[in-house]
Amino acid sequence: MKLTLKKSTKRWLIGFLVVIGLMAVLGLPTKYVVESPGPLDEVARYITMPEKPKAKGKLYSTSVSIRPALVFDYLFAGFVPYHELALKSDVYGSGDVEGWDKISDYDMHQGTNLALLTASKKAKIPAKTTFDGMFVMDVQEVSDFYNRLKVGDLITKIDQKEFADTTEMQKYLSGKEVGQKVELTVLRDKKEKQISGKLILVKATKKPGIGMTLGSQISVTTTPKVKINVTDLGGPSAGLMFTLELYQEFTGKSLTGGKKIAGTGTIDENGKVGIIGGVDKKVAAAAKAKAVVFFAPTDQPSGVKKSETNYAEAVRTAKDLKTKMKIVPVATFEDALDYLTQHK
Repeated sequence: MKLTLKKSTKRWLIGFLVVIGLMAVLGLPTKYVVESPGPLDEVARYITMPEKPKAKGKLYSTSVSIRPALVFDYLFAGFVPYHELALKSDVYGSGDVEGWDKISDYDMHQGTNLALLTASKKAKIPAKTTFDGMFVMDVQEVSDFYNRLKVGDLITKIDQKEFADTTEMQKYLSGKEVGQKVELTVLRDKKEKQISGKLILVKATKKPGIGMTLGSQISVTTTPKVKINVTDLGGPSAGLMFTLELYQEFTGKSLTGGKKIAGTGTIDENGKVGIIGGVDKKVAAAAKAKAVVFFAPTDQPSGVKKSETNYAEAVRTAKDLKTKMKIVPVATFEDALDYLTQHK
């Protein structure tokens, strides 16, 4: 028996298959990611301490959401405000997403500890700083430790010796000879292991070294003891807002005057606020969430024009959005603290 389809049915079937095929193509992955405004996070919910005061008004950190871009995003992302495409290689560097996540976690760990240190100094709270070790961010292919050390490893000892800081650790290595063997004590996934290898001549310093990009990792303990749980956050850009919240909780003073305050910026051990990425998206997120103030760093590193600072870009974005949210320039933690104290 021969099956015969009506012309209308054939057209419908062909159209259906074309739509299915088109949807399949639009859903294919690309070499890009989509960067867009992320959620606002109430900083206080990440902090636990005894007799936590109930301050009126809330302080919020801001973020940029990153997700894999499909063909659909590649074609239409430019039509959605503050949604931009970026090459995966530009975002994640030469490593993989897992390695990038570990570096992001490290940056958050450092940022919150530096926030704790800065806030405790200002509030005159006793604090103790501990050097945890050197965090591995990247290993050069010429290194004898390539494919043995991993991004996220924490070097806690060299030749069973402990060190007070990164400078002391690197001085120990530079005092040795190229080709000399050293043993590293490494913490990986909460397990300790020993890894041995030979030192190479590091081109940047022209001294013996391991051949990797490292970051100093510290921990800060205060009295009263503070616990900061940021497992669902990453990166260093919430440093300023964590510093403000910690100071507010240490002193019991309400800094916000009942207002919704948002902002961004890294923090260092001296209270300096540093430049970050994606400030336009963070301003857009804060404006949508009805924040009344947004702190933007004025930090201008070498090679960055004044018109390219976070503050300048934040002002342009606020103007484009026609928001009444006040963009406040900050160079230091003190700048943000003074503004809140004077504008309750």
